[in-house]
Amino acid sequence: MFGLSTLGVMRQMSAEEYDEVFWIEGEDLYSLPVRPMKEGIFGKRLEDALQTLIEKHPSVIPGQMIDPGSEDPPRLVLLRREMPISSWPLDHLLVDQRGVLTLVETKLIQNPDARREVIGQIMEYADNAVERWNVSRLQEDAAKYWFDRGKELSNVIEEGLGSGIVAQEL
Repeated sequence: MFGLSTLGVMRQMSAEEYDEVFWIEGEDLYSLPVRPMKEGIFGKRLEDALQTLIEKHPSVIPGQMIDPGSEDPPRLVLLRREMPISSWPLDHLLVDQRGVLTLVETKLIQNPDARREVIGQIMEYADNAVERWNVSRLQEDAAKYWFDRGKELSNVIEEGLGSGIVAQEL
């Protein structure tokens, strides 16, 4: 199993730390099999699986933790995966209903000292993003990303954020 912090930093936990995992549906309680996340999900290794999870379900990033106490916490939608920043690819570029960008870099952290390195990397990405990106480039890259997947960016944004949000406003 894993825990996700607001910075997108992963902490691996062994299956032994949990007796059981449950799924509650209405009044019914189901016990789910526990297995180490190191084995992966979606038929992929763990880091790739985590990236796929965020790509398919950006709501796993908890908006309420990003803006505690907000009546309208951030709801995130993926603009693009592997977004180029200078010579590096950012794992995920997301946007919320206010047009605020969120940069997500996923890493499996085997030791606590690696967190500094990950935080330094995302700070460097943010700095380079400010210098190199503009709205038209972001819209173009995001539109191409979704076009290559058979979707229109405006439809992806509307599905993820609601009908009052228009891609050109972001």
